[in-house]
Amino acid sequence: MAALGLSFGGYWAMKLAHTHREQLAAAVNWGGGGHLTFQPEWQERSRDTSSYLMDLMPARARIFGSSTFEDYVDCCPGLSLLDQGVLAMPCYPLLLVNGKDDQQNASADFCLALEHGAPRRPGCSPAATWARAPCCPPSSTG
Repeated sequence: MAALGLSFGGYWAMKLAHTHREQLAAAVNWGGGGHLTFQPEWQERSRDTSSYLMDLMPARARIFGSSTFEDYVDCCPGLSLLDQGVLAMPCYPLLLVNGKDDQQNASADFCLALEHGAPRRPGCSPAATWARAPCCPPSSTG
C-alpha cells in the first residue's frame, strides 16, 4: 500500500511514511507542509495568496473546527512534524514534490525534511507551485 497526498493530504502522507512505515511501500507528499508551513509567520505570509481558488482563511480555520484565522494560527504549531519528532523517525521511501514558488505551503519544508531521517527523494520545479508542477521526473540528490 502507498499513501499519496496533495497539500494538507501531503502532510498526512509524510506523517504516515514515518508513523506507519511497516504498512506502507511508499508515500508521496505533493505540496504539503511539515514544519515551517505551520508557523505563525508563514501563515500570515500565505494568508492572502492568489493561488487558492476559494476563501483560504475560512477553509483553513475549518480544519480545526474554527472559523477565524487567529484560532487556526493558534493551533498550527502543534502540527509541526519536526516538533513532534516525526521527521527524526525512520520512514519508508518518501517522494517530496512541490514547486519552488508555492504560496500556500513553504517549499522550504522539503529541505527541512531532507535534513532529517531517510530515505527521501525530492522533486522541485523552479517555476511552479504545487498545483502547477510540470510533468517531469523528480531530481535526484545523489
